[in-house]
Amino acid sequence: MVLRFSSAKKIAKDLEADYGAVPTGSRDLGDPSRVYVRKAQYQWRWNGVRLRLVVISLSDPKQGPELLSAGPYRPITLRTYINHLASVTTHACVSADFKFSFALDICLSSANGSNIQDGTLRVHVTLRDSKGTVVKEEWAKVHSVDAGTEIKDFVDWLFKNDEVALWWPVGYGDQVLYEVEIVLMDAKVIILIYRTFAGTDHLLQTLVIIDTVKEKIGFRHVDLVQRPLVDSPGTSFFFKINGVPMFMGGRFFSGFLNAGT
Repeated sequence: MVLRFSSAKKIAKDLEADYGAVPTGSRDLGDPSRVYVRKAQYQWRWNGVRLRLVVISLSDPKQGPELLSAGPYRPITLRTYINHLASVTTHACVSADFKFSFALDICLSSANGSNIQDGTLRVHVTLRDSKGTVVKEEWAKVHSVDAGTEIKDFVDWLFKNDEVALWWPVGYGDQVLYEVEIVLMDAKVIILIYRTFAGTDHLLQTLVIIDTVKEKIGFRHVDLVQRPLVDSPGTSFFFKINGVPMFMGGRFFSGFLNAGT
């Protein structure tokens, strides 16, 4: 497997040469050609950075380094399969009256794109807490389905009181997380015939693991509260997490519209 990455700066400079320089508001944020490529702005140098690295230009020692990284940021694996879990979608839900539930959607794929036949495929779903203790588990059989079709609510669980705990933002409680493990198995028949003392022949069957997916989930209830304001137009806009109103601040910066703004 060969991955080839071109120079982001070279591409940016070539595009700038073809289409012209574009006003960027502040040239202290790095080379203005950066607007032609979709790459993290901080890699083009920020004037607020005061790192003393060898790569800092001696002619401009007040500026931060220009480090344009390139490469995969996640592990790369080569997989072969006949059937596998193409995707899984978890739904950890908490109702307004604090009833806990969990649903799982799965999508299977086959190597030749054919339909998944009603037969030997099984799925084992396990929910574990942070200590590895099994909270709930279920075996389910895969029935005939078109490859690539999402199976909604493949498992659908309701939890008893105190069976699972709420996840809270930092400062309000514990960040309780659970691990969901989805294991796809194939019931293979081993070609091994043995004869019992009664003279009966048997075939052995075993479950072979062909794919595994693990996901982290947490249970919390989120409300966006928009109520009419008293003596003022508009509505409120704040969030309740698990029934508790919480302040959340932030802003949206759309960038400079032109050189004069």
